Amino acid sequence: MEQLGINLNLFIIQLINFLVVVGLLTYFLYRPVLNMLNERTRRIEESLRDAEQVKQQLANTNRDYEARMAEARQEAAQIITQARERAQQQEREIVEQANREAGRIRDDARVQAEQERTQMLSTAKNADR
Repeated sequence: MEQLGINLNLFIIQLINFLVVVGLLTYFLYRPVLNMLNERTRRIEESLRDAEQVKQQLANTNRDYEARMAEARQEAAQIITQARERAQQQEREIVEQANREAGRIRDDARVQAEQERTQMLSTAKNADR
């Protein structure tokens, strides 16, 4: 090996030094960095799972909201329909009552007119005598 310009003792020492440096770098640098990257990957995956759960919950909440809104719209339509029906019923009752009252007033006026006519005829007969 000396013919090639390589000192075997120096080569073995440098090889040992290189292996010691590689071992130390692996132990003190590579493994902590690898562990840190694995932890970061785990946290990212966990965050993605959490985000997916939140997305699913939001979709469920939106479905519930839409269902409740549809139900509320339906109830509002029923309430409006019932209110219109009650208003129409009350209108009919008021018109009927007004017609009855008008009939009563008309009948009272006829009776009073008849009484006045009878009284006038009676007065006229008495005045002729």
